[in-house]
Amino acid sequence: MELYGIEGEISALVSYEDQNARIKTSDGTYVLKIANAKWAADALAMQTEVLEHLRTVAPELSLPRVIPTLSGETITDVDGFAVRLVTFLEGDVLGNASRSPGLYHDIGCFMGQFSQAMQAYTHPAAHRPDDPWNLDNVIVCKAYLQEVCDENVRARIERFYEMYEKNVLPRLHDLRKSVIHGDANEHNLLVSPDRPRRIQLTSATNEFQKRVASG
Repeated sequence: MELYGIEGEISALVSYEDQNARIKTSDGTYVLKIANAKWAADALAMQTEVLEHLRTVAPELSLPRVIPTLSGETITDVDGFAVRLVTFLEGDVLGNASRSPGLYHDIGCFMGQFSQAMQAYTHPAAHRPDDPWNLDNVIVCKAYLQEVCDENVRARIERFYEMYEKNVLPRLHDLRKSVIHGDANEHNLLVSPDRPRRIQLTSATNEFQKRVASG
């Protein structure tokens, strides 16, 4: 690839809304990420900046490393699409891995370290008060309760909303806030191949831009 000065074997990777490819070279393995055109430029910039932030403040976390182009850009435009390159992490997604108490413990430790490292971080793209993904704005989802077909499930959710509106909503503005991962599901976490109780973060996530109340 002329942009990065690398040459190697390319193979497609599974992705949700973007296009990702694995590039295996003699010097290492990378992930080329071609972003969906729907993602805003500031959100993509934030994702890249978060990885750099975590590399500095939480070097103990196993995360992809951002590779700049030969001209020093971390994100570049190719035919109208934002392109990035990060290092490839070996491992299997959590959804395919054997579960164990030790693995669950490491998931908790990983996310705790991640959240702690993000407490001092902010970015304009993180402030999206009207976004349903923002847990400060969870009350907007109440309008969809009638879409829940199971009456028992719907009643349970209604009780949670009652507690939320009584105990949380009045205090929401006084709670501390920070950027979190927001989507640490079984497809966004990797299990280390040589340490089956060790968690690392995939390069596929687009969920750094969430802000929630905490503490």
